[in-house]
Amino acid sequence: MGTGLYSPTVRKFTGSTWQVIGASSDLGTNNVPAIASSDNTVYALLQVGTTAASVYAYTTSWTKLSSDILTGTGVTASSLAIDPTTGDLYVAGSIGNSITVKRWNGTLWSTVGSTTSPVATGALDRTSMAVDASGTPYLAFLDANNGSALTVMSFR
Repeated sequence: MGTGLYSPTVRKFTGSTWQVIGASSDLGTNNVPAIASSDNTVYALLQVGTTAASVYAYTTSWTKLSSDILTGTGVTASSLAIDPTTGDLYVAGSIGNSITVKRWNGTLWSTVGSTTSPVATGALDRTSMAVDASGTPYLAFLDANNGSALTVMSFR
């Protein structure tokens, strides 16, 4: 992952060289804070200014999965993870000072956990996400409300 002149570039290592994946112009001029891959599909999480986040998938060209998944004031897209048991894609990001997790099941996005309250609130930083071999999603972040301590949460 890198940035060309005004447009992001996603590359894969072929064993000896880095090969560009698709046309970088397909991703616009947005920041790409995270990528993930499963089988023959590469996913790119795009930060669209400070008001939205989107996910694009690449098999033979970049295609937006659906409408923006995070919208509002102060959106920060931060992490992608793939469930190895189902292939579902998870996205973690924040809207203002609230972390939200979304899941893509191949057709639509849904909120993981409560739809009325975020995963965590306050001064949060460096959000990262992973899904273990049994399909349990984990979220890690620095929590300024807790002395900037590392906080790890799971959803079951």
